[in-house]
Amino acid sequence: MRKASSATRMQIDPHVYTALPIAASRALAYGRPDSMVNDPLAVKFLKGHEDLLQSGAANTEYMTMRCLIGDELVTKQYKQQNVRQVVSLGAGMDSRAFRLEIPETTFYEVDKEDLFRLKDPLVKDIPLTCRARKTVVGTLGEMNLADALVEGAGFDPSQPTTWLMEGLLPYLTRPILLAVAEEIGKLSAPGSGLWGDSFSKTSVDRGMVFHGVPFASGCDDYDTIFRDRAGFDTAIARDFEGISLDRINRCVRMDDHFILTPSHASGRRICLMVEAFKTATATATT
Repeated sequence: MRKASSATRMQIDPHVYTALPIAASRALAYGRPDSMVNDPLAVKFLKGHEDLLQSGAANTEYMTMRCLIGDELVTKQYKQQNVRQVVSLGAGMDSRAFRLEIPETTFYEVDKEDLFRLKDPLVKDIPLTCRARKTVVGTLGEMNLADALVEGAGFDPSQPTTWLMEGLLPYLTRPILLAVAEEIGKLSAPGSGLWGDSFSKTSVDRGMVFHGVPFASGCDDYDTIFRDRAGFDTAIARDFEGISLDRINRCVRMDDHFILTPSHASGRRICLMVEAFKTATATATT
């Protein structure tokens, strides 16, 4: 097994590099006899960095839950809300365009140029399971998201969208997060939904670093942000302590006793998620 040299890692943008240990976690989860993650591409993404499978993977159980929650949202929105656009912000090594059965969907991946320079050669011969995959180069907080998606990639803001922010939120400062939430709101038609994971303010304020990259912020009010700033009429934050893998029934369980409000999160160290939805005006399809 070939290991990545320190020189190789130094050539990669530090934020881009953080996508690799996450892919390593999915690869390990996929390799379990009782695997709940269907991601045969994960190990392919580690070309030149296979050492992460031995010592550098992120929390496999947590990454499995995160992967499955995102998968379920995309699939549910596709089947029940007729959503045919997915935007993965800070996409990293997201492989859903190659493994989820969403044949009428256009899948937009937004990330840095260095990420796609690393990823795209590895997937050039892999068939899509969606209608189209479009890469959008840019850094949130620096780019105009609407221009990049609509004018640059053909995104249609009049149609509902599923937004994925898997692993993204802690890397955004609060001002950038608020601005991104407003951008998402303007681009989200009724029927849209979003999901992301992060940490409470107290958690990040005490110092959190992932593979050398410090987190920029944590918030206690993600639910409020996506209601008030983005205009999603339903927004719920959950403590990951109330989320678990049910390997017998092969699903993710969420205990509603662990739904968070900003006051519940304040002053506590919490790993959390947020999901939000805009009410559809049209009849959902099945």
